[in-house]
Amino acid sequence: MNSKYILEFKGYLIKEKKVSTNTLESYLRDVKQFNDFCLKMNINNIKEVSKAQIISFLIYLQKMGRATTTITRNLVALRVFFHYLFDCSYIESNPVINLKIPKIERKVPKTLTIKEIDILLNTPDLNTNKGLRDKAILEVLYSTGLKVSELVNIKIMDINFRNKSISYYSNREKRSIPIGDVAIRFLNKYLAYSREKILKDNKCDYLFVNMQGKQLTRQGVWKIIKGYTKEANINKDITPHMIRHSFALHLIQNGADLHMVKELLGHLDISSTQVYIKGIEQNIKETYKAFHPRA
Repeated sequence: MNSKYILEFKGYLIKEKKVSTNTLESYLRDVKQFNDFCLKMNINNIKEVSKAQIISFLIYLQKMGRATTTITRNLVALRVFFHYLFDCSYIESNPVINLKIPKIERKVPKTLTIKEIDILLNTPDLNTNKGLRDKAILEVLYSTGLKVSELVNIKIMDINFRNKSISYYSNREKRSIPIGDVAIRFLNKYLAYSREKILKDNKCDYLFVNMQGKQLTRQGVWKIIKGYTKEANINKDITPHMIRHSFALHLIQNGADLHMVKELLGHLDISSTQVYIKGIEQNIKETYKAFHPRA
């Protein structure tokens, strides 16, 4: 396929669809992967692509061991891409029309127990500037269920200490969510005692900064969590998203309404939140098998 189509598609996603940076990167990566597949199949003209080639590509991804969710995401990207090409009259027919997305069986998210969360959150050394910052980061993540991409883009002005809430952008829409007393307390300590010392002479509007005084990145948060996971001797591959999952599961376990949790997480569909019910059911079954004498 001609690379000019992919370049024009990129412009379309940015200017007209106004997709997020993550969605843009995902769509372009998936379309380029399909393009590479076509070149291997000696398909050099976009007009030569048929429904059969798209199905072959999906089968190829399946044989490569790709998860159903990944294959579905690829198909969604191709739907948008070929819809764009058809609207621009680059192709005479759309090969993705009526091609069904495979049914997804949602996996139960990996979570931490409340005990593991307590151990992780109490690991940072509060006598250091870095430790105080990291404690605030972990407390905010668990208190709000924010995604790491949302966390690193929070600015100081987004925190309302009086109302105990944080404003942030989700799907290009500004939202406000509550934040707990413990997280507020350590945010205040971080801002009062360590942030300025970490910044030194630098200026930064973002709430969380790295040790060089610049905006903390997603990769930076991952490294922080990995470090404390190892230090706390927790035998799990803890990620920021696992903390988000734990936030949701623990709320539901303690009686929170499913629709309220949906709003806190910013889910567009209740089915995305219902997966945590499976997690509770799974925990009940595991507890029964472990403790019932005739299980």
